[in-house]
Amino acid sequence: MIEKLITHRLTLRKWSLKDFEVLAEFLGDEELCKYRGGPISRLEASDFMSTAVGEWELRGYGGYAIEETASGKLIGMTGLWHPYDFPEAELYWSVFQGFHGKGFGTEAASAVRDWAIQTKGINIMSFISPDNTPSIRLAERLGAIKEETTILNGSTKLLYRYKPA
Repeated sequence: MIEKLITHRLTLRKWSLKDFEVLAEFLGDEELCKYRGGPISRLEASDFMSTAVGEWELRGYGGYAIEETASGKLIGMTGLWHPYDFPEAELYWSVFQGFHGKGFGTEAASAVRDWAIQTKGINIMSFISPDNTPSIRLAERLGAIKEETTILNGSTKLLYRYKPA
């Protein structure tokens, strides 16, 4: 069962079908998804949403929709992604168009980081593209340490590891 997380300005909640159009628009945007491997189709966006929800059943953690509490708007996504061939969960985040530069990504990702480490007791990391400076800065603000440069799905990535806060 998904655990809702509440921060000062945000509600991290389960995905619902009413979120699909906003999510699909984001995931289909070439510029916004350049560090995520590029834009994906609506069918792939549906698969992404289903995976984020399904991991809760399989692993006890997964993806969150980020809602701005004051407005009720869907403004991004965060959570833990743990494919079968990853040794541990990856903390991810994305803030949708129009909501960048307000600290929402840091606020949301830090809530997931704290919950994962302190409540679930799991190790987490993030793969970040070397040229994705905003995400590198965010990971470092969250206390992540760069451990190595690696190849993931044919692309160079930096592996950042999170320590207990």
